[in-house]
Amino acid sequence: MKLDFTIPKKNEIILLDDGVSNLQFKKLNYLYIDNKKINLFIFCKTLLKLIFNKNNLSLRQLYKKNLYEYISPKIAISHHINKRGFECKNLCPEIKVIVYQFSYFHEHKSISSTIDLDWNFDYFLSWCKKDKIYFSNENKNKILASGSIRNNSTIGPKKNQKKKYKLMLISEYDPINVNKNSYLMNNLREFYKIIDQFCIKFNITLMVALRSKRNDKKFKIESEKKYFDEIMKCNKIFDENYKNSYLTANNSEMAVCYHSTLGFELLSKKIKVFFLPLHERKFKKTYHLEKKDNFHIHRKIEKKKIFKKMNNLLNSSQKNWERKISKKNYLIKHDFGNKVLNNLIKKILK
Repeated sequence: MKLDFTIPKKNEIILLDDGVSNLQFKKLNYLYIDNKKINLFIFCKTLLKLIFNKNNLSLRQLYKKNLYEYISPKIAISHHINKRGFECKNLCPEIKVIVYQFSYFHEHKSISSTIDLDWNFDYFLSWCKKDKIYFSNENKNKILASGSIRNNSTIGPKKNQKKKYKLMLISEYDPINVNKNSYLMNNLREFYKIIDQFCIKFNITLMVALRSKRNDKKFKIESEKKYFDEIMKCNKIFDENYKNSYLTANNSEMAVCYHSTLGFELLSKKIKVFFLPLHERKFKKTYHLEKKDNFHIHRKIEKKKIFKKMNNLLNSSQKNWERKISKKNYLIKHDFGNKVLNNLIKKILK
């Protein structure tokens, strides 16, 4: 923990999302609350109030309550994974809390059950209207379809933009799980081998979009690069020179992934994405993809069929791709500039 010696200023909005979406608001007063900093001024006030703590709050909870009340925001914004928004609403009910969806739900909960039993919020911004099926009836009227907030904050490819790379691999490297002998990890390694063999066969230099570049990931780029150098023998380069993987995708003809959140986000921008969710033979499918295999999805280890589909997709025109993908009802919403979020904030502040 780091100490903060400043006195907090009053702000209309506090951001509790750990900076993962790089949210910025013009002409509004907002403050990013770093969860890894302790404000000494607020901490001292908290110690004085600890004696009269009638709500049986922990020291950490009481500190946060005092911090939020001192800043006096009208709005708090966070995402559903870190649960900081739900905690804020419980501590300070007077603050309007907006929580946005950060990843697809089925990796956390079954599609047959609600996920919001212990969630407290005023508004939830979901990827698409279908996400309402995850929520209890009492919260369904609080859900707004906004697409991925992080994805909406990034620009998509320009029309007729010339591509530098033929194929981009979306890395799903995780140093904690990478050496585990599990169904999920074994299939992930099989996925990488298939892409490796495809690139070797068709003499393609693979662009690898590194996961370690993300602000919310705390592992070294070198360890991720070493992993791919060991497991894949094709010619490859890494996107270290790009600010983020969205920009890498804008410069790539096609992206390929296992089941990455980024894959769904790029799909909403009509970027070519080929999915190989090999793990879904055992695990439940996400409804953000079609249940049956189609022109950009394949779930079995059938190299000839996979190679043929990937080749066809790479060689198809953007116009033909958009015509096909636009017919699919599993796409998440794309709201460039986060108009839904910004309009909601204006509505609350009025």
